[in-house]
Amino acid sequence: MLCREIRNARVRFFGIRRLKGDYRVRRRMDKKDARILRQLVLDSRTPLSRIASRVGLTDNGVRYRVRQMEERGIIRRYTVVVDQAAMGRPLAAVLRVRADPSSVGPVAARLGASPSLSQVFVVAGAANIVAIGDFEGPDELRKFMRAHLEGKGIQSVEVDLITEAVHPGHGPP
Repeated sequence: MLCREIRNARVRFFGIRRLKGDYRVRRRMDKKDARILRQLVLDSRTPLSRIASRVGLTDNGVRYRVRQMEERGIIRRYTVVVDQAAMGRPLAAVLRVRADPSSVGPVAARLGASPSLSQVFVVAGAANIVAIGDFEGPDELRKFMRAHLEGKGIQSVEVDLITEAVHPGHGPP
């Protein structure tokens, strides 16, 4: 009993938790972690040696911290940002869809399967689905709306055209 109390006191004091038979220290993100993460968000292909020199750590120190952030789920994946305008899809639009409550899931799934849409969210508010997509032009947008957003539990759709991306994507923390 005393041994368990000592172990629990260590857990409370040092932030140690038992995982699969071993003890690991849970650590909060500090300023160096945030700077590393900021560099990776700006360009995930930045060599760890360059990040290390900017942050003031060794390569191994940065590698360890990145691995820790991956294990803790802070970094979920590395991805590529595509310039849709350069690919011939210069018309960016936000679609705000109001669907019947029973149709929200199927409509969101149908929209999520569309290659024209880069992001689909189920939200609370005037609309219950918000989607962001890129189109070749107004004709393609109209065709998309006729094919995916007429009938089938849709109450209304509002379209906002994006004229300028001030802070696109997931920026640095």
